[in-house]
Amino acid sequence: MNQQVSISTALCLFAPDIEALIQGRIIAALPKIFIRPGQQFALYSTDSFNCPIYYKQYYRSNFLSTAQDIINQFDATQVLLKAWARCELCQILNMNTSLEILSQLTIWTTEGLQEILRQRQHIFLAYLRVYKFPESEKVTINLIRRGY
Repeated sequence: MNQQVSISTALCLFAPDIEALIQGRIIAALPKIFIRPGQQFALYSTDSFNCPIYYKQYYRSNFLSTAQDIINQFDATQVLLKAWARCELCQILNMNTSLEILSQLTIWTTEGLQEILRQRQHIFLAYLRVYKFPESEKVTINLIRRGY
């Protein structure tokens, strides 16, 4: 049975994270906000890295070459929408969470997760079910310069 899905929102993540989701290397993302379970959105990649440490310290060594390739190929004027996702669960992680275990199960280093936790005081961990679009869609980005 072929179902149509209407998607009106997008989740903006660092481009290597989206590639890892599409490849099935991870099943979770680190959004900036809490995502309601059941919410659906396009996966929208950005080259803006939301962690104050260098990305080579943020990703585990087994993912670094893939991350570097994605970053080198990124075009900030056009984004390629390759997939959409549905949130299955979203958790709030805090200082009491074992980030070492989370790091072992994902592409992120313990140091990177700790830095995000220091910066934000908590981490939203959204478990996602990812679906590839039948065809990728290029979206042109209109950058608006703001005076603040």
